[in-house]
Amino acid sequence: MNIVAILLLAQILSLTGLLANWAAEISQQSGAKVVVIQLEPGELPQQEPHRTFARQHFESPSFQQLFLSAQALSLNPPSGKYQYIFVNRLLAPKDPEAFTGLLAHELGHLWIKAQGYAAPKYLAGEAGCLSVTTGDALQHIVMRDEMDRRGIIWRPGLVRQFIPALEKMAQDDQADQHPRVPRCQRLAQVLLWLDVELGISDKDWDQRIPFLNLMEKRFPEIAVKGKQLAEELSKLDLRDKQVHRQELVRVFESLKKFVLSQP
Repeated sequence: MNIVAILLLAQILSLTGLLANWAAEISQQSGAKVVVIQLEPGELPQQEPHRTFARQHFESPSFQQLFLSAQALSLNPPSGKYQYIFVNRLLAPKDPEAFTGLLAHELGHLWIKAQGYAAPKYLAGEAGCLSVTTGDALQHIVMRDEMDRRGIIWRPGLVRQFIPALEKMAQDDQADQHPRVPRCQRLAQVLLWLDVELGISDKDWDQRIPFLNLMEKRFPEIAVKGKQLAEELSKLDLRDKQVHRQELVRVFESLKKFVLSQP
């Protein structure tokens, strides 16, 4: 089992075990050291040059909003000595196993970048949501396979993240059965469907099927799109970089058509 060395009041976190090994490989491949920094929204790193780099992003209202709702975000500068994982101290899981899974997930994004996989260009606003969801839909599949290959325990932590969503849907089940949600949230829900359907099995979580059934009941259009993409992507070798690139274009257009067709 991986152990994450955490000093609760420290900003820069140390990785150990399999996570440290993976981070070292990523750094060697990319030429940029992986730095993990734990912050609260609105806070900046204390040390330079991390403070200057973070300020360029954290002073952007759109990035602030993104970090406010995220457990962690990875940032890979086009050039430089460092690449970053910023952990949101307020939202990151306190459970060590779940925290390990969170860091492994972000390392996976950096690893994919270091491997030279194509990725959608990030844009501001709703276009950015579309780009991020498209990239994540494919990258999460590749990352999960790589974490398994490396023997990293990530499923229990992922399941723990699904439980609050299940509880909220169950509480809202007597409310509007087909609530309207913003486009970015609809895209996030499609990604959630894919992660639950493709990322874990019934053996990993006995509430997996009830989760999907309840989600389909409340958000039927999300379920239709999620099922369609899950069936298509499950048949492909997304570790093949050419296939990965082709699917980025196809999934981007598919999701774009989906969100624009919704009222």
